Amino acid sequence: MRFHNRERELKILDNMYNSDQFDFVMVHGRRRIGKTYLLRYFVQDKRSAFYVANKQVASIQLPRLYASVSKNIIGDKHRYTFTSIEDFFDWLTDQIDQLDEKLIVVLDEFQYLVEILPSLPSIMKSWIENHWKNKNFMLIICGSEIGMMLDLVSISQPLYGMITSKLEINLFKFYEVMPMFPSLDIDTVAQVYAIFGGSPGYLVYYDVNKSLIENIFDTILSYGHKLFDEPSNLVQAELPNNSVYMDILYAIATGNNKISEIAGLIKKDARNIPSYTSRLEKLGLIAKLIPINEKSKSRNTRYHISDFFFKFWFKLIFPNNTAIEEEDYEFMKTMITSNLDNIMGATMEIIVIQLIKKMNSQGLLPLKADPKKIGNWWNSTGKSIELDCIALDRYKSPKKALFLEVKWGKRINQRQELSKLIDKVDNTYFESIPEKWYGIITRGFDSKQMVSGSIAFSDLINSVNRNVKLGFYKL
Repeated sequence: MRFHNRERELKILDNMYNSDQFDFVMVHGRRRIGKTYLLRYFVQDKRSAFYVANKQVASIQLPRLYASVSKNIIGDKHRYTFTSIEDFFDWLTDQIDQLDEKLIVVLDEFQYLVEILPSLPSIMKSWIENHWKNKNFMLIICGSEIGMMLDLVSISQPLYGMITSKLEINLFKFYEVMPMFPSLDIDTVAQVYAIFGGSPGYLVYYDVNKSLIENIFDTILSYGHKLFDEPSNLVQAELPNNSVYMDILYAIATGNNKISEIAGLIKKDARNIPSYTSRLEKLGLIAKLIPINEKSKSRNTRYHISDFFFKFWFKLIFPNNTAIEEEDYEFMKTMITSNLDNIMGATMEIIVIQLIKKMNSQGLLPLKADPKKIGNWWNSTGKSIELDCIALDRYKSPKKALFLEVKWGKRINQRQELSKLIDKVDNTYFESIPEKWYGIITRGFDSKQMVSGSIAFSDLINSVNRNVKLGFYKL
């Protein structure tokens, strides 16, 4: 697999490696997002030891750790027997002193080591403070259980203050996926993104010489392929009582994104749902959304599945297991194609938000927006109003704002949609903002219907790629 779009993370790691000091790095992010691939790429030409932990018991796991690290550092010429983790760290310290170059030790899936040796963080703190802090040494811990990894360095934990850098590895944004498929047009890449998501570990299976449907059948619907039951395998590996989690993910994927809606669909007490959603959040599988410009503790919350591949799988694959087992592929093809426009509409809203955030960082918007105030908005009372994408300035009472309506279709009445968007804004508290810009984002439009603020999806991409400002409608 080619290496894509992690230049920022590599630069951070390289800068630390090139220093003559001790660095303790925590890398975290959900499973299958490319953490291990990134770290292996980083250490490939450096003196390093790389160990991937698993769920084996301590009596098996720790000897494996000792043997693996020592072999990576000194090869097979010597074999050591370590009686404890402290004994191993003593030996490691001696090796650091003897080397004439920086040593990197990577402990991947670090959470499993902590599970079998709960005292490990305290022991590591002692070695950092008393032995390693002045050494030319780079220690990297990496883990997929986001909540646990962050808890390890929280203020009440031994490793608090020890970490010199935290790297969160995220799913690729749409504009980061595009360079992976230079032979495909923008609309097709958007469809690939909507189905296969932003994880490089999933995107790598897409064959550009086949159609989207062919790719879905050859991977996601192909028994024995990694993607066939990947979401199910991941949930089962990480979560106890996984049937409830599977049902919750199905509920969210099918549009039941409030606690009450989830509880109603899966027939569970709504008071118990937050304990499940919190666990899914910690694993990076779902995210809690709050309307832009509302307080973080707002009760007007929704949940969405973070990875588009998981959303597609739980929406269309999970509930149709019988058809798949019976190899009723004609039904599956009809069902997928009939749902594709609906999937693309929701996906395009998120893609546009990503692009607007990028344009804001490049200074390409008609206002300097607060990065935390770019997203979608919906009301909680009265007539239902939803705004696909808004961007507000940094003031507590905004003085400038951008409002966008996003449509996947091509045959859109631009003038009518612009009028409807302005009317929606006028029926919210945003109406009082002094300076407002508007835009209608579509895949294309009839030039005869074009109005000020009509913006093609491809123009947004070109704006980001070429650093060009666009013309939004000012009212």
